Amino acid sequence: MAKLINSGQKTMQPKSRANVRFILHQPGVRSTHGVLYVRVTVDGLRAPERSTGIRVLPGEWDSKKQAVKGKSTEAGLINSRIAQLRTRFLEAQDHLTLSRETITSRKLAALAMGEGAADKYTFQEIYERFVREKELTSDNSKRTFQVYAKYFTNISRYLEESGQKGLLITDIDDRVFLGLIEYMKARFKEDYAAKISGFFRSVYTYAFNKGLVSKNPLASIRLGKSGLYDLTHLSQDEVKQLAAYDFSTLPLPDDTIRVLDEERDALVFSCFTGLHHSDYVEKRYRITEYNGSKWIEGHRVKSKGGRQDKPYQMKLHPLALAIIDKYQGIDKLPKRNNYKRNLILKQIAAYVGINKHLTTKIGRKTLTNYCINVLGISHEATAEILGHRSTNFIKHYGKLDKSRLDKDIQFDQEDL
Repeated sequence: MAKLINSGQKTMQPKSRANVRFILHQPGVRSTHGVLYVRVTVDGLRAPERSTGIRVLPGEWDSKKQAVKGKSTEAGLINSRIAQLRTRFLEAQDHLTLSRETITSRKLAALAMGEGAADKYTFQEIYERFVREKELTSDNSKRTFQVYAKYFTNISRYLEESGQKGLLITDIDDRVFLGLIEYMKARFKEDYAAKISGFFRSVYTYAFNKGLVSKNPLASIRLGKSGLYDLTHLSQDEVKQLAAYDFSTLPLPDDTIRVLDEERDALVFSCFTGLHHSDYVEKRYRITEYNGSKWIEGHRVKSKGGRQDKPYQMKLHPLALAIIDKYQGIDKLPKRNNYKRNLILKQIAAYVGINKHLTTKIGRKTLTNYCINVLGISHEATAEILGHRSTNFIKHYGKLDKSRLDKDIQFDQEDL
């Protein structure tokens, strides 16, 4: 039962009810002891839980009595520390009352735990500060902050499932970080797991640079990457098979057939333009003409600070032109969110008989393969088409295959 602090006493301001409860966060992957956090609530409003730094074996904590079980010396010492913390909260409450200050849960917790102490910041609060500062001082694109949010969602899931929800920045150590890496590797491919873990370390390093923690135990931990990339793409025969499929022959409702038809067209269009999903749905592109041919041109959504420093351009393939004509203009191409698109593409793969995991990313990889291995375009030109300023990222989308090498390696007849 939560303990009311001085409830009913004159030192409490009228109608203010405060209580303090100690919550044991279960140990992480590599630990036997949990950490006691203090939960402060005033008039029903709760402050973020804060670490006491007290470590207790889960089986020895009595949640009801708010004390460690037993009469051992260690139990006595821990219970004495808990009693001292309660006294600090009573004193903080009396101080605020005598100062005629409004008592809030955050104010009470901060005063009792030590004003200006780094341990009053949760990882989430540091993350929010990190993002706000980046928004004000960097030229990162909107897409970059969306990626940050995805990383944080996965990190939050790990913290909650490992019993560390509301983790304070001062409670992060190599144990927490290694547990995060292990958790992510069990759920994602190695490279993506490394990206999430690297972001966690970046936020912690931000706290270290701001003086909120005294050391950085995460800096020396190496994040390994496989160096392997998923280069799954559609062959030109598969693209033509996809483009020619008639969904109206399926015994499905008209609306379902329309959705399948539209999403198929969107994927085929991406296979010949290389548009990233975010660039496709934002529609920051235009049709131009050069040397008698129509081209698609635009700037990546990921261009920094809206500077439009990542232009892309590609001559339009006849199938891409046919799709534009079908929808009576490039600005009328069908548009859905990425999640819905990927669900529909799974259905399309099954209906058409393509034994590959279709996602919105496969169009970009298909164009890369088409450029490099079918058209024989250089890596530099392919990077220009995709909207990259260097060839470094080409390896993420495609590579030279034997058919292309066979074309390039031709011996003189004299040598045969």
